[in-house]
Amino acid sequence: MNYKDMDNMARLRSKLEIEINQFRLDGEKNGKNRKISIKELAGMVGFAESTLYLRWTKPVTFQEDEIANIAKLLQIDITTAAQWSQEFEPGESTPVTEPKYLSNRENRAISAEQTTTDASNSPTSAHIKQKPLTALLLVPIVLLLGYFFLSSNSQQPTIKPPPTYSALYHGTAIDLNAEDVSQALNFHSKLYNYELKNLKTHTVGEDITLAGDIFWSHLKQEGEKHQQALFLASGKHVGDTVAIVYEITDEARSEMWIGTAVIHMPRSGPAEGYWLTLHNEEDPDAHGPYAIGSISLNR
Repeated sequence: MNYKDMDNMARLRSKLEIEINQFRLDGEKNGKNRKISIKELAGMVGFAESTLYLRWTKPVTFQEDEIANIAKLLQIDITTAAQWSQEFEPGESTPVTEPKYLSNRENRAISAEQTTTDASNSPTSAHIKQKPLTALLLVPIVLLLGYFFLSSNSQQPTIKPPPTYSALYHGTAIDLNAEDVSQALNFHSKLYNYELKNLKTHTVGEDITLAGDIFWSHLKQEGEKHQQALFLASGKHVGDTVAIVYEITDEARSEMWIGTAVIHMPRSGPAEGYWLTLHNEEDPDAHGPYAIGSISLNR
């Protein structure tokens, strides 16, 4: 499988996630006198472990009752918990606290006051005092410019946008005959079995997210011994067609692999489709990087 070291996959973490992880690691705070697992933590707040991971990566999906449960556990009010879920910090860095924010605001106020004082002592200020009518006309203009300046600053993101990358491609695409697929793409042979459980979907407009548990086993190395991992996906749900990019995270092994899938998923009844990914490991029975499989889901 296409495994990657999760330590190299830095992502933005909300202040709420940082605070609740500190609670999880502090035996005195959580009352267990030891570090508690993510699974234990999920049980304490009343929802599934896979749902908890989904909420960290997509805080907009938090439900009110879930925020309320977390707030109760941390002994904070719901408003604060909701606010923390939208405040992000890169990696595991210390979250921005209110005292720092107030300090920066005070510094801006002091700088503005010093600027005003310096201006009042300048020759230009003396000239304005001699012409009160001119000063009265300038005041609304200065206030208006100041308003636009503050508005533009307030709209600047607190987190620097990630670097961008651009490329230009040209090419062709063509349907393949079914009998030509294996020759054209040179697929792996069947190496794994998968089973999806507790898969929850959430659709807003045409945007869809999926979260659940996936159990996998290597047919030739470990027989039918299943390993548990987390399945997360997001994409588009247009009509009865779902197109997603998914990731499977195995925390026990600090590994992750990704893929894409297209599924026929009507609003009622079962769902059927296909997934496609890349493998890196050697296949004793075939060559080539691609792995393809079917998906069958029942409500």
